Amino acid sequence: MINNEAKFIITNNDESADLLLKTGFKLINQSGTQWTFLNDGKMLFNNLSDLVYTNTLCI
Repeated sequence: MINNEAKFIITNNDESADLLLKTGFKLINQSGTQWTFLNDGKMLFNNLSDLVYTNTLCI
């Protein structure tokens, strides 16, 4: 489910990360296979089931 109110989008899939980059989402961190993007309200019209929308980042 797309949540445009969440602050961050996280994925472990390189193809999904590439699509987010091409769509203009700002990459804020990449650690190993985890990619974290800032969700600035852009619309993403793909059925990516491997995205996690969150308001907090925990270490």
